[in-house]
Amino acid sequence: MDPRTFELYLISCMRSAPDVDRALTNIGVSREDAAKAGELVESHGFCEVTHKADLYRRFLGNPVSVTPDITTVPESAFYGSNVLHYQFSTWPEFDFTVREDKSGFAWGVSFERRPGASVPLLEVASSLRPWSFVTSEVNACFSDRNVEDAWNDWEDISYQIPEKVAGPPKHYLLQFDFNLLQNVMLFE
Repeated sequence: MDPRTFELYLISCMRSAPDVDRALTNIGVSREDAAKAGELVESHGFCEVTHKADLYRRFLGNPVSVTPDITTVPESAFYGSNVLHYQFSTWPEFDFTVREDKSGFAWGVSFERRPGASVPLLEVASSLRPWSFVTSEVNACFSDRNVEDAWNDWEDISYQIPEKVAGPPKHYLLQFDFNLLQNVMLFE
């Protein structure tokens, strides 16, 4: 397996159909081939809850950088973890990150805004474009959020978001895969 296969796996896991189709067209791969890549990656144990971060090194090579994880508190079992940063051409503004605890296990696999990349202006619902924001950026702009559903690599969160600046908020459901915004829907 190589980094491209893993990139196809990530694409195949995402729920933003237009962006998935556009990404696959850009790299000249069919949905069927992306699904096969996903099956191959899963067969190597990446979807196991307890897998080692070395799996990523073995298949993706050395990370472009390794930084200390500053998101955990000293009392946490994950305190002292490092963040492995990988880059894929499909998401030029983001790093794919894997947290590695002191025992070498992977956790917190997600996308994060690449250091130095600017966050697009986010004020109203129409600003929310798939694959343009991560969960923390949306959380920083909109309150009254509620996790509606979540599992390992995805999360559905409802927010109160105005449709125009200073307008009344409406209830929206936002879907995130690997922490990256996928879909925005008016929540009835």
